[in-house]
Amino acid sequence: MVSSDEQLSGKDPAKINIMISDLRAAWIDLLGARCATDRLRLRYSAQEVARFAERTTLNKSLDAVNAMCEYFSEIRKHISTQS
Repeated sequence: MVSSDEQLSGKDPAKINIMISDLRAAWIDLLGARCATDRLRLRYSAQEVARFAERTTLNKSLDAVNAMCEYFSEIRKHISTQS
C-alpha cells in the first residue's frame, strides 16, 4: 500500500479529483451495504443472526465491517486534528 503522502504528493489536482471520485463511488457502495444491513435488522434480531447464520459468511461480514470502521475512524481522527 502506498502512503497518502506519496499518492497525493504536491497536491496534484488530478490525483485529488480521482480520490474524490473514488470516495463518492465508495459512498454509493456503503449506502447499498447499509440498506442490506437495515433489511437484515428489520427481519431478524441480532441474536437470530448470531445463532443461525452461516459462520463463514457471518465472520467475513464482520471482518469487512471492522476493516471499514477502522479505516473511517482513522480518517475521522485526521479530520478532528485539521479542524
